[in-house]
Amino acid sequence: MTSTSPHPQFPASSAGPAARGHRLGWLGVAGVVAFGLAALASIVLLFLPVYSTVRTTAKGVQTQDTATLWAVNGPGILIPLALPVLLTAAIALARGRAGLLVAALCTIVLVGYTVLALASIGVFYIPALVVAVVAVLGRTVRAGSRR
Repeated sequence: MTSTSPHPQFPASSAGPAARGHRLGWLGVAGVVAFGLAALASIVLLFLPVYSTVRTTAKGVQTQDTATLWAVNGPGILIPLALPVLLTAAIALARGRAGLLVAALCTIVLVGYTVLALASIGVFYIPALVVAVVAVLGRTVRAGSRR
């Protein structure tokens, strides 16, 4: 069996992008999945009623009301909702050695953002964060094995 892989023990399918026909490997797919999860979380947070108020009148009648982030905060909420989406987009689009550094830095910023916002909206971004960490760590391990 002939193989175009530089490593005789690995088949050609584990060779670089040229041997794979520039297909997206599972690590590239993981970056795209992280982006999709972050975008989904932002859209859900934009339209999901996350505020709830209960009012009791002097006669004991209770009324409950809910509101969305957009209704309470206005268009300013788009900035904190867009940040995780932009970070995961950079992770998904990053290629090469410089891209790996960019992806790692974006993942670190995403970790910080998620931890800081954990008491409010950060919990919604945990799935995207986990997938992004797997993608970046996998790419780092793969890049280290090529040396």
